[in-house]
Amino acid sequence: MRFRRRLADSAMNQGFNNDAWAHISEIVLAAASGERSRFRHAVEHFATDASPHDHATAGPYLYFLLRYWVIKLVNRSPSADDLGELARRALDPVSVVLEAADLDAVACLLLSVFHLLPPRDVPPPGELFVLGCAVLGTLLHGSDPAANLEDMRGPLANYHQRYAGDFAELTTDTDQRE
Repeated sequence: MRFRRRLADSAMNQGFNNDAWAHISEIVLAAASGERSRFRHAVEHFATDASPHDHATAGPYLYFLLRYWVIKLVNRSPSADDLGELARRALDPVSVVLEAADLDAVACLLLSVFHLLPPRDVPPPGELFVLGCAVLGTLLHGSDPAANLEDMRGPLANYHQRYAGDFAELTTDTDQRE
């Protein structure tokens, strides 16, 4: 475990976006708390205070975290039926923090994360991000959300390092738009 933590720490020092991580953590933990006002505040904080680079990086980070946690929950790569069941399980708690959530939206989110939804049916990125944070927080609820999220940081940092070129392109794209 210590060796993996050192590898993760090393990866985090090589371009890992700590600000995007902090925003995602804030939003996901707010969702896990079940407090709508805290969740809304965290989303607004991200929307207004995060840099364009943080926005560009947060989506792929959340995508990884959702995939990682869902695979851990079902102990394998999930089927469409598994994802439908997770969507049903998550809907009521997600609706507590995100009033507009419905079963189709939660199911579409999970199916899109696992490439089981045709691209034309994938919701817009901003919608996916907010809903994805709510779903991840809900799926973490009942365990120790903060500890589980922190445990995913190392694998996420390794993912970031593995795809550093793709993240560098995101940075270049957002820098050119500023």
